[in-house]
Amino acid sequence: MPEHRRSSSSRTRPLLSTVLAGAMLVSPGTETTSAAETGAAERPVRLVSVDCVVGQALCVGAERSPAAAAIGSGFGAENPINDLMRFFIGNGTPDRPDGGLLIGDGYSFNDNDVGVTPYCVAGEPCNGGNAGLLIGRGGSGYNGGNGGNAYLFGRGGNGGNALDSLQPGEPFAGGKGGHGGILGGFDAEGFLFRGGGGNGGNGINGGRGGDGGDAGWGLDLIPALISRVSGIDLGIDVSSVPGLGFNFLSFSGTGGKAGNGGDGNAKYPNGGDGGNGGNAAQLPLLDPGQSTHTGGNGGTGYSNPNGAGGNGGNGGNGGTGGLWGAEPGANGGKGGDGGTGTTSGGNGGNGGNAGFGSLVAGKGGDGGNGGNGGVASDGTGGAGGDAGNGGLSGLLSGAGGRGGNGGDGGASTNGAGGPGGRGGNGGPSAQFGGRGGVGGKGGRGTTTAAAGGRGGDGGFAAFEAGFGGEGGIGGAGDVGVAGGRGGTGGNGGAALLIAGNGGDGGDGGSGNNGANPGKLGRNGSSGNGPGAGGRGAEGGDGGAAR
Repeated sequence: MPEHRRSSSSRTRPLLSTVLAGAMLVSPGTETTSAAETGAAERPVRLVSVDCVVGQALCVGAERSPAAAAIGSGFGAENPINDLMRFFIGNGTPDRPDGGLLIGDGYSFNDNDVGVTPYCVAGEPCNGGNAGLLIGRGGSGYNGGNGGNAYLFGRGGNGGNALDSLQPGEPFAGGKGGHGGILGGFDAEGFLFRGGGGNGGNGINGGRGGDGGDAGWGLDLIPALISRVSGIDLGIDVSSVPGLGFNFLSFSGTGGKAGNGGDGNAKYPNGGDGGNGGNAAQLPLLDPGQSTHTGGNGGTGYSNPNGAGGNGGNGGNGGTGGLWGAEPGANGGKGGDGGTGTTSGGNGGNGGNAGFGSLVAGKGGDGGNGGNGGVASDGTGGAGGDAGNGGLSGLLSGAGGRGGNGGDGGASTNGAGGPGGRGGNGGPSAQFGGRGGVGGKGGRGTTTAAAGGRGGDGGFAAFEAGFGGEGGIGGAGDVGVAGGRGGTGGNGGAALLIAGNGGDGGDGGSGNNGANPGKLGRNGSSGNGPGAGGRGAEGGDGGAAR
């Protein structure tokens, strides 16, 4: 063999082979990081059918990411040709967060990048880089920054958790998850086509949790493409306009999970609301989807040693299934608990509503539970939060989601107890309606014991409707105080064939030291329908004096 021929370990095939290899080989990996973190030293790297040495012209870096692993963050030494190729193919870097215009992963920021690049300034959110238009995953945000978007194939980047870096004016809300690709992408566990929108980041100091990203796109793709190609942020967010953000261009992938609201503190006493889960693909031809795109939980209210407790944040709504297939709706987030206080306890946050399942055969998600009211030492206990409603199911199959349970009212050691929260209504369905949630328990009081919360109504169904939820138990009375009244049972759902039974009324709360027991909870009404409707259940017994 002639001496001038290179050995096979340093042979490089034409650029077209490299690009096709990167486009065809789609395998799970880790997120894009800087060259310093991956140690881009000269060492042999095998990339599908391309053998080369890192640093060689038209060669690629070490494998780091799902679809764009075979193209790295550049093409060797800087020169006009390499710069031109990097414009189209390559992974993002701290100074150039977006991947190549056609193929490449967006850059994920971390604490090592703060103050080093103009794209990540101390005290400000750092948005993850966007992926290539054809293949690539969005980068993750940092300090409340939004996740980067994917376009055709790839998973959206995760929104960053908000961080308290003691900088003035810094954000407390979590970042939004990025859009997933139209054809889905790899999820975190390596399943093909299942990856969709990125997860939302968590808030702090009463900040709101970030929304999960949608799988695919709607009309918001148009300004996003203009910004991506031109490199100019148009500052247009049409996703918040009703209808314009509907992700009709989505054929695979699940929506992102929402971030949780931040807990309250002395300066910001109320807990933050949870974010809303991202929506799954509307026409899931490549993957049936999952129910992981849940709403975020509300943050807990601040417990105040010298005043009123903070209110809990509301839970976020669960993401929806699609128009086709059997994608389930996601559960709503739980409301945050109210904080304790001296003058009054904080109110519990409301639970989030569930997402509806696919309109063909998807099960509706379950509503989120309400948060519990905070305990008060001298004033009134906090009210329990109302629960979220169950989601609608598909037309051909699937049951309606169950309503969440109401939060319990907060007790008071020297005042009135807080009332229990209402149970959520069951989701409607063509087959089986969802059951209503249970009402929350009333809070114990020294001056007045609170009533239990009302049970949620059962969901409508063509075949069999859901039962009404049970009323909450009345709060216990203190010395010489009557127990609280039991909550009213929820009404049974209406149906075309079999109507639902009404819910049981809640038990009355117990009296103390010979005081009168609490009154019976009222029974729920049976549902309407031509079939044999269920009879409303009897009210619960009053609690015995003690």
